[in-house]
Amino acid sequence: MEAERQPWTTRGFPSVNECLEIMDKHHMLPNIRRHSVMVARVAFVVGEALNRGGSDLNMRLILAGGLLHDIAKTRSLREGGNHVELGEKMVLELGYPEVASIVAQHVGGGSEIADTIDEAAVVNYADKRVQHDRIVPLKERFEDLVARYGKTDERRSRLRKMGGNAQRLEGAICSRTSMTPDELEKIIETAHDVILSECG
Repeated sequence: MEAERQPWTTRGFPSVNECLEIMDKHHMLPNIRRHSVMVARVAFVVGEALNRGGSDLNMRLILAGGLLHDIAKTRSLREGGNHVELGEKMVLELGYPEVASIVAQHVGGGSEIADTIDEAAVVNYADKRVQHDRIVPLKERFEDLVARYGKTDERRSRLRKMGGNAQRLEGAICSRTSMTPDELEKIIETAHDVILSECG
């Protein structure tokens, strides 16, 4: 008989404390840190809901991916460069390839939603629901993204396509859980703070 999966004891992923130390080491700006912590909380709640619906997501990987998805954003703002590519490389160098894969996938999103929603998709969705450190509807989040980053027709088109992909992903998540998009903020407010509890 196969041993039951224990996502909290899986080796190979940094703990919450280790992720926070990595943030400190890379001088993550406070606003980016607050955003990352909220993304991790949202991703955790969504991941738990999917697991209750029959998925087999690794919650520790989701937490690490949520906390570190913008690990290179501060460096990118100060020195230039693509924060996704820089972040993937940084996390790979730390020895966490699965987390690096989530970092690499947190901005984009495929046009097709897979039958199985993986940890990267959960973090991607959570990132799209968190504007700064507030949970907002996808429509509001993408309006903000277009206003801030849609400087050309090509960028605006790409952001709108990403918005459509995020809507499809949200639909897929909701179809696999008992959660609606409007309930997410209320669930987060009443859920235990997994970041603090993991820090002991």
